[in-house]
Amino acid sequence: MRTKAVVIRLTDETSITPLTDNGFTASHPLFEPSPSDAQWKRDYKQHNANCLRDSPDAREGIVRHISSGWGYDSTAASPWISTTLSLDWAIWEAARRLAKLDIDWVDMSLIKLEWTYNESYRGNRAIWIDPYPLIKHYESEELHDRAATAFAKSSSEILAYGRIFKKDIIMTLEWSLDHTPFCLPAYCFRPFERWPPPQGWLDKLVWDPCSDSFSEARKKMRKRSQHLSKFRTNE
Repeated sequence: MRTKAVVIRLTDETSITPLTDNGFTASHPLFEPSPSDAQWKRDYKQHNANCLRDSPDAREGIVRHISSGWGYDSTAASPWISTTLSLDWAIWEAARRLAKLDIDWVDMSLIKLEWTYNESYRGNRAIWIDPYPLIKHYESEELHDRAATAFAKSSSEILAYGRIFKKDIIMTLEWSLDHTPFCLPAYCFRPFERWPPPQGWLDKLVWDPCSDSFSEARKKMRKRSQHLSKFRTNE
């Protein structure tokens, strides 16, 4: 049974759910202004992942939220906040935003996820849902349903309802065209001899951050990882 994990949230200057002094607050009017910790404990104590999973309206909202970034009702406010369990996806997405969207920085927040809390816990409880098994179970033939299912699986998406509390944010790291906040796995880069003349890290990636989908980038990362493994074995 899952109890804890670390998820990743990416934000930039265009994000409608940015990092603030209170953490992250969903863009839906229900959470404007952002509920204080005391308000959350009072007004949302009865909410939990199970009751949201059982709600048809909540499930429809999850599909709408996930598919909104890909051209389906993209202006709609949402009570959900997106994160990912996949470091590879987060690296790909940070590179894509910097290379393709002409932005100057991307923040990567590492967030402690608690699937369950002890009965004695008295602090504010975040509400998390793994959307893929939920929307896969109720998937219809509608295009946005299938798009949401595919994206949730590919990106290893995990959703928070309403708020991500500051207490659960472990750290936030900044990415830029010239800088990564930590050394990326070797399988992210082409062989050294194929690096271009001195340029930024984006130019050395094994995939094209401007045009490759995550599926394409992941195949290239896996192929590079296999090559590195064979090289180490033969040393």
